[in-house]
Amino acid sequence: MAATGLSLIDNALLKAAADGLSPQEMGSELGISPAKAVVRVKEILASRDVYSEIEQRQLLMVDLYKLKTILSNGLGDTKVASEYIKTINTIDKIMDKQGKITADELGVITRVQAQALLGLVQAAFGRAEELLLDRYPQVPLDEIREAFALGLREQALEATS
Repeated sequence: MAATGLSLIDNALLKAAADGLSPQEMGSELGISPAKAVVRVKEILASRDVYSEIEQRQLLMVDLYKLKTILSNGLGDTKVASEYIKTINTIDKIMDKQGKITADELGVITRVQAQALLGLVQAAFGRAEELLLDRYPQVPLDEIREAFALGLREQALEATS
């Protein structure tokens, strides 16, 4: 499960939830109240945008593999064997879907990347303004901004043609 950028307790909470622990079990294992454990898991999953869907699929896969292991231990029973085959087919379908990204997911990823890129450009421009003002104090700030805007427009036109 991808959990980058999370604290140790957040990672532990997600793992506990994925393992099917109750709120009481999570709380006692991690030294927090059960209510806080539940609320925090919900906050983490809600804040993950497109990744929460992927993580949910990964949690489902873990559960299906556990079920597969349980069922494979009782293959002598035809009913168990039938359930085993259904589980294998379900895992296969999920694996196929996991490799594909929906248009909505792609849109979310694109927006997040665009926001990150815009933040980077704004930070770089802010720093460039500081450096240019220090080096060339006689050049008005509006002129620096105008030159940047012109360069940005030119590059945008070049990139789209």
